[in-house]
Amino acid sequence: MQLAGHLFAAVWVAGLFSFSLCQDDCKRLDGKPGKPGNPGRDGSPGEKGEKGDPTPQVHLSEEEMVALKGEQGEQGHRGQMGLQGFEGLLGPEGPAGPAGPDGVTAANSGDVNSGASKVAFSVVRTDKQITTYNTPVIFDKAITNEHNDFKTNSGRFTCSVAGVYYFVFHFVSEVNLCLKLKTDTNPVVDLTFCDFNLQRRSQVLSGGAVLKLAKGNRVWIERVNPHNMPSSERITMKNEMSLVFSGFLIFSTD
Repeated sequence: MQLAGHLFAAVWVAGLFSFSLCQDDCKRLDGKPGKPGNPGRDGSPGEKGEKGDPTPQVHLSEEEMVALKGEQGEQGHRGQMGLQGFEGLLGPEGPAGPAGPDGVTAANSGDVNSGASKVAFSVVRTDKQITTYNTPVIFDKAITNEHNDFKTNSGRFTCSVAGVYYFVFHFVSEVNLCLKLKTDTNPVVDLTFCDFNLQRRSQVLSGGAVLKLAKGNRVWIERVNPHNMPSSERITMKNEMSLVFSGFLIFSTD
């Protein structure tokens, strides 16, 4: 027991001696800082807060509302054109305009109806029977024959003024009838007009054309046989004016 006490006293003295020796030098022996730890988890959401008070209502007068109106914005892009509307009602007739200036006279303007350019004819056949096919129809009476280019003895018009002409004929009959308007131009004009009269009543066959003629060209009308009818069939006209052939110069080309 006494030995244990001496041993404890010796250890205590040795420790006290070593502590006094380390008061200045042992600080240099501090260890290195440790590594930071892992972040902790997020906390749980908090409880929902209470509803706030509503904004107080403000009543503005019309004057105050106008005063608070903002500035006008920029003009937008032009839109697409809409559908066309219905046509409006016709307005009242306007006043008549002033009279135009007088025109020049035909003698000074070179008009086709002046001087030697007056060409026109209208002839009829007074014979009430026509029997011949493929020959010119004879017109024995002239109503108008300016420039004397239509010859009643031959049934032909002979062009003496080159130009564009209009020709027309009208024929009244009670049988089937075909007529040709023919020329000796180059190329030849050969136009056929037919009327098939099944009821044997008076009917009108008409035909016409605008033709360009040179000097010396001839125009006439021929009867042709429709469907090879017997050539002895006769056409009876009702009156003196049943067959009329007319023509006139529209404009000259000289």
